[in-house]
Amino acid sequence: MSVNAVEWLGVVAVVTLVGVAGALGHVVLASELGLLSYLVLGLIAVVIALGIGHVAVEVGRRHQREIKRHNEELAALNAVAVTASRSLELTAVLRDCLDKTLEVMGLDAGAVFLASQGEIGSLAAHRGLTDHFLDGLARMKMGENVPGSVILPDSPLLTPDQEGETHREWIRASVSVPMRSEGRVVGTMYLFARGHRDFSQREVQILVAIGDVIGMAVQNAKLHAQVIELAARDPLTGLYNRRRFEEVYRQEVARARLYRAPLTVAMIDVDCFKEVNDRFGHAVGDRALEAIARILLKGRAMDVAARYGGDEFVILMPNTELQGAQVVADRIQRAARAVVFPDIPYYRLSLSIGLADSSAGYEGILERADAQMYACKRGGANHPLSTPRSERPGPAKMEHGGHPRAHSGGLSVIAHSHLAAERQQGAVVAARPLAGTHELPERHQALVDLHPILPRQPRA
Repeated sequence: MSVNAVEWLGVVAVVTLVGVAGALGHVVLASELGLLSYLVLGLIAVVIALGIGHVAVEVGRRHQREIKRHNEELAALNAVAVTASRSLELTAVLRDCLDKTLEVMGLDAGAVFLASQGEIGSLAAHRGLTDHFLDGLARMKMGENVPGSVILPDSPLLTPDQEGETHREWIRASVSVPMRSEGRVVGTMYLFARGHRDFSQREVQILVAIGDVIGMAVQNAKLHAQVIELAARDPLTGLYNRRRFEEVYRQEVARARLYRAPLTVAMIDVDCFKEVNDRFGHAVGDRALEAIARILLKGRAMDVAARYGGDEFVILMPNTELQGAQVVADRIQRAARAVVFPDIPYYRLSLSIGLADSSAGYEGILERADAQMYACKRGGANHPLSTPRSERPGPAKMEHGGHPRAHSGGLSVIAHSHLAAERQQGAVVAARPLAGTHELPERHQALVDLHPILPRQPRA
């Protein structure tokens, strides 16, 4: 700011004010006195102009500082937004966003909790806090307060005990930031300073904006996880599909090989499933598959079950030897035989299960289990098989005049010589034991109507 010129126009003194960008205006003074008064008047005008110029310069500097601070806030918000957009994996999003928020806000420690039904929820990320302090945070309920903390709108209040914990952590200031998405709080970020810190209104506003950005990122990550999960699931049974199972299988084989841990695979096939579909329709077949899936979903938490294709299922059992897998397979067999179809009371599920473990090496476990499953099916089905067929006792013994006795379960091994059938248009509609023979077990009677019964061949 400077005085460009003083022009004398009769009894009027005009002072032009010039700034960096050009003329800012004029100061005009007038008097009816003599020449000396004109000189005094001009001097006064110059002093006024200089004062006004100083004020204008100060206002400009303040405005520049305001613009700079605003740009820094936008840069901080943008930095968090860019960080939030780098990943769709929830844990990585929260960890990176917490780190970036601490950096741009000049804070020392923090923790992120995901909300869960009115509770603080689960710890998702943290920096600079001890496990003991985090345990205290996790035990708190909504509505409890951090001493001296700044609580932003819609955020829960939370702290460990009033005196001890924050002092032991050397925390002197804290702020609770809600993470919101679509008007709903999805989590809370707790930020801490170990030195004195007064959060200004502008800092509170930028923290609210940061919380909203992270809240949207959390929601996007959750939606992405849901899409991935749906893509990995079989739509009928809810089990993992074959593609997802093979990914997990490769990971578990690598892990087991690294730690020399046992690993067992069970391959499961529904016996005579084609006959079930042909006789009763695919709706009944689907119900059978759903029933088996429910059994598998109730298994051990460590196991991974999947629909491998058609009527085949597979279970991956980490840290499990063959003996333990046999127990699991037996439980599945018992549960399958107990399934009842009210509209088809004579139908019972029958499964062939093949087991293979890592005792013979980690390569080819899945293939060996598949081979054992087919060996089980050839041997009569409905029992888990984990050893070669030649090493197992034969499923059928000769009884009643040299005719085979019914084996435990599979449709293909029901002893025809024990049954007499009434036929109608070539289909079996009823069956009863022959006079003088033993009563068949209930599970054999239930299954007999699914298989055509061939007449006995006369002896030569």
